[in-house]
Amino acid sequence: MKNIILASCVFLFSLSLLASGGGGGSSGGASGGASSRSQNTGPKSVQEARDMLRQRMKQESIDKNSSGTTFSSQFPEVSNLLSKSVVMKQSNQKSFINYSQIKVSEVNKVSAHLLSFSKDQVMNVMNKKQRLAYFINLYNVMTIKFIKDNYKLIKKENNSIKDVGSIFKSSWDRKFFTLFGQQATLNNIEHGFIRGDVSGYNQSKKEYDDPRIHFAVNCASKGCPALLNESFTEAKLEDQLQRSMINFLKDRSRNKLRHISDSKKELVLSPIFKWYKKDFSKGLKGYDSLKDFAQKNAKYLGDSATDIKIIKSGKFSIDYSDYDWTLNDEI
Repeated sequence: MKNIILASCVFLFSLSLLASGGGGGSSGGASGGASSRSQNTGPKSVQEARDMLRQRMKQESIDKNSSGTTFSSQFPEVSNLLSKSVVMKQSNQKSFINYSQIKVSEVNKVSAHLLSFSKDQVMNVMNKKQRLAYFINLYNVMTIKFIKDNYKLIKKENNSIKDVGSIFKSSWDRKFFTLFGQQATLNNIEHGFIRGDVSGYNQSKKEYDDPRIHFAVNCASKGCPALLNESFTEAKLEDQLQRSMINFLKDRSRNKLRHISDSKKELVLSPIFKWYKKDFSKGLKGYDSLKDFAQKNAKYLGDSATDIKIIKSGKFSIDYSDYDWTLNDEI
């Protein structure tokens, strides 16, 4: 009983300090200021002080993950791995990964760090941008790990990530890691937590509103959009998604306007747009159809003023290029 009374007194004393604007300067707290701070900047009531204390505690819960290591919204460990292993080519329109030079211990360490966060920390404590950056980074790192773990087999077979799968289970449905206490797959990350396109991911379904994620996740194949050599972060997320999209649309080996005749034009797009056509047709980011998406991004799909004008007019049919499933370990 004495311990309970003592804890209550400490809690109420903390609230009184918050309500009076006092307290020591905390480097990480949103409300922790120096004692010289003007009193009118502090909370006006005990209820407001409680709210501020809850917010501080919530932030502190994300600063430490379940393994006790420090969380950084910049994901420096991911950037370190990618900066050393990903090589950008052709004005960043393509990239390849030096899988043979990646140390098993390093990719295992980075993947273990990302997987150590609890579901509550990711889904409830992280904000929406942090969460999306987290899952994009997780997908890309786990794909690299998947290739690294199976590199000899892939190089011995058809040099494709698909070699690790079978007629009964694709590579993306292979359970090879534990996420939030459950055995998980790459599809769980992309189509579950990122897109919310399968059952059981209601929160993700509500939050998913950006088709540009298809240019951010990399499936370890030459047909994939280029993998950036840096981690996705909350602060740079908008810029990174836009850059990834632009880099991909400018790649004429996958997206180009074909002049069949004077009156017939055909926009040849990557099969990604066929597979996920609905994501570019349901109003996300203002795109109401795949053709609307192309028209609004004509300046990236056309190389001349004439081509850009044609694409903007919408006077073209759509076809799809072939997809190259060859491993992206060289260009």
